[in-house]
Amino acid sequence: MAIAEITGSIKSKAVEIGFDLVGISPAGRLPESRFYKEWLARGYAGEMKYMERDPQKREDPGRIVPGAKSVITCGLNYNTDYPYSTEAEDKDKGWIARYAWGEDYHDLMDGKLKALEEFISASSSDGAHTRRYVDTGPVLERAYGRYGGIGWTGKNTCLINQRIGSWIFLGEIITTLELEYDGPAPDRC
Repeated sequence: MAIAEITGSIKSKAVEIGFDLVGISPAGRLPESRFYKEWLARGYAGEMKYMERDPQKREDPGRIVPGAKSVITCGLNYNTDYPYSTEAEDKDKGWIARYAWGEDYHDLMDGKLKALEEFISASSSDGAHTRRYVDTGPVLERAYGRYGGIGWTGKNTCLINQRIGSWIFLGEIITTLELEYDGPAPDRC
């Protein structure tokens, strides 16, 4: 199967599975990795000690999946049709972050990414290797999302998509498949 054909089939399958966004970027070192190292050096990770583990993997997905060529970033909009907490009339009830409503997003996203990963494995004639993450591994997910065309990084540091906004769960599949890459989303701030 040609690169364009496999890329198109992966994107179509991602949408069929239920993702709102899918973008593909090269699996390589990104300029943002420099900022990550500076961020760590300044102590900005605070008590999030896991952010300090394996910084070299965050710089190079090839250290996670040897021979990695592509990063597939999938996005799922978590803006639901439930009323906003700010609209609640009962002042004795607290506000709950929108992303925390419903099922744990790690489980929700992981199930969808696993299905996409299985599709990639079944579609690959050369035995592509993959590894998926949902905010759980050493991946600069917003940066890969930006380079995959999903959105731009706003002044709020969130990834913003022009169509659905910034309430987006992100997940990645790092793969040895060489795919067609999307261009970076333009900065609209």
